[in-house]
Amino acid sequence: MELQSKGRLRSRFVSQNAHQSPAQHLIRTFIVALILLSSRTSIKRTTSFLRISSPYQKVEHVVSHSCDVQRILTASLYSRAAVTFQMPRRGELVVRRQHLQGQQRRQQQQQQQQHTQVPEQKEEQHQKRFGIQIFKQMLCFSLPALSIILADPLMSLVDAASIGLYSTTVELGALGPCMVVFNFFTYLFFFLQIATTLTVSKALAANNPKHAGEAISTSSVVALVLGLLVALVIYTSVEPLLSYMGCVPELVPYAISYMKIRVFAQPAVLVSQVWQSGLLAQGDAATPAQAIALACAVNVLGDLFLVRFAGWGIQGAAVATVVAQLLQLPFLLWRGYYSHLKDKIRIQWHVPSRPELKSFVASFGPLFCFQASLNICWTAIQSLSTTFSANTAAAHQAAWSIFALLTFVPFPLQQCVQVFLPKYLNSESCSHPLQRRGTKVVQVLLAMGTTLGISTSVLCILALYNPFFLTNDVILWPIIKSFSPFVPGALLCTGFAAILDGILMVMNDLSYLAKGQCVVMIVLLLYLQCAAKGGWGILSVWVGLNIFQFSRLLVMGPKVSLHMRSWAKSQH
Repeated sequence: MELQSKGRLRSRFVSQNAHQSPAQHLIRTFIVALILLSSRTSIKRTTSFLRISSPYQKVEHVVSHSCDVQRILTASLYSRAAVTFQMPRRGELVVRRQHLQGQQRRQQQQQQQQHTQVPEQKEEQHQKRFGIQIFKQMLCFSLPALSIILADPLMSLVDAASIGLYSTTVELGALGPCMVVFNFFTYLFFFLQIATTLTVSKALAANNPKHAGEAISTSSVVALVLGLLVALVIYTSVEPLLSYMGCVPELVPYAISYMKIRVFAQPAVLVSQVWQSGLLAQGDAATPAQAIALACAVNVLGDLFLVRFAGWGIQGAAVATVVAQLLQLPFLLWRGYYSHLKDKIRIQWHVPSRPELKSFVASFGPLFCFQASLNICWTAIQSLSTTFSANTAAAHQAAWSIFALLTFVPFPLQQCVQVFLPKYLNSESCSHPLQRRGTKVVQVLLAMGTTLGISTSVLCILALYNPFFLTNDVILWPIIKSFSPFVPGALLCTGFAAILDGILMVMNDLSYLAKGQCVVMIVLLLYLQCAAKGGWGILSVWVGLNIFQFSRLLVMGPKVSLHMRSWAKSQH
């Protein structure tokens, strides 16, 4: 009743206010204010227009549904203004209500879009930050890891430099076939490093440091046994090996003296590879790099003292190399496994049992076949280049030296796959965000492989187009420049092949890895045989190199894509 009376009074006031003087307006406004103040109630959630007019000013206010009409009327009385209520029409109310409903609807839609977009935007930001972070980690890991791969060639390079500077030319020539033999056996057993890195990385991804320490212990025992066997074979069959390598009889005595001394470091070389791979699996590439830097420093100082001052010649270089390689073991053991026990795993020394050895041989067998077939491919390519004339072979050797060095640069990407990817492929603990991070790791690796392939290709082409850095013989320069068109394809494929091999190793598809590499080896050997019989020239060697690298991509690429698709489906 009270509200109805107020409504009637307001409508009457509105109908009569058009033909009234300002004094009458003021009197009627004062009467309405007294009635409303006497009721002591607030009119809320009423939308109307309040028109304030006076002889001096005209102000138009809007009374919203949250205002108090009493306060506005009181304020208008104090300001000596005439207050006029104008009630909106029914059509205006409908339009205004629809407008407010539309605003509320748009606000709700915006809030829903914000709720749906914010998690996606946050996830994208997290993925970008993770990509940058993992790239920095891989970069910091790859640079020291590259020195591990080049450890044995660096030792040989130091020996060659010291003998070439401070000894006779005959001893320098005798060093060539010795390096080929030791490099072959070193890279033949490189599967020990690969397998140890894989085993330790998977154990750490499964949060089982004890199993990782046991794996390092078992690998160390196997490496020691294989190192002793290799040393025994080389020591007892030095002359047959040198004759097979085509060593000139004049160089044989010096080569025998060098090999019989350096062979004593072969067990230490294999064991140090295992310990270095155990540290790499933990993400520590700095300690192995420090050990190699120490060994190189000792080798340089030993060569200076024994070759230059003591006059021991090639035998002094062999002694310095053996001492340097033996010093790596205590440094790696102390610095890598016993000085930071809180951060590093500890080697669980034990005698391997028969089941452990069986599982060890079962996992290392395919890796041995893979590495052996890979070495055979590289050896066959190098062997074909020696069947041409002296100038052609010399030009090829000058170009091959820089190309072979650059092929080692993308190899740490394979180790990055073995170290960083296993924890994202663990199906038991891998969730959707971790799966996306695993995909991001692969994307970062492919980007790094592309970058390294392009950069190494540019460097190699620049070196081949400026052959005066490689040789002083002007006759060889046109031949060296002719090799440059075949360099980019081979170097681009090298990085991608290393990544694909690493993914297959992490996926534990070692049998397909070994079989696929054997197929590539057969294709390459057939081509090289046809090239040798047909007399296709020295360029056929570089064509064969491209066939070898492209065949690796064609064989390994589809299998890796199938593995990645099945892994992605298993995570959804």
